[in-house]
Amino acid sequence: GFSCYPLSTIRDVLSGPNADLIDVVLSYAHNNLLDNSLLSLHKELEEKGVGLIDASPLALGLLRDAPPPDWHNSPPDLRKECQAIAAELGEKGVSLQAVALNYAIRSTPGSSILIGMASPEEITQNVD
Repeated sequence: GFSCYPLSTIRDVLSGPNADLIDVVLSYAHNNLLDNSLLSLHKELEEKGVGLIDASPLALGLLRDAPPPDWHNSPPDLRKECQAIAAELGEKGVSLQAVALNYAIRSTPGSSILIGMASPEEITQNVD
């Protein structure tokens, strides 16, 4: 298998001369509440019998209750909007990261979801 960010590269490899050697693909940050472009590849992967590891359903930390990491390259307005949504959901007892994780799980059935966690508390939140 292999991992890459551009979906066009995944498509190229899957249609290339060695496509039969690919059994799994890891794609990240393309199946979340802000970008669902991975869904366009999901059926093709299933038809070819290629497994999918869907990584970073929290958009590299943008879709969580805490602010995104300092290195995140999203526009400042998007960061503010995501934090405002997290705050609004929090007032209702709902976690933005829970909503985002549930979206990813439900949108690509049969896929493995890979999520990074920085603390034991995040592990508990994501398992619940």
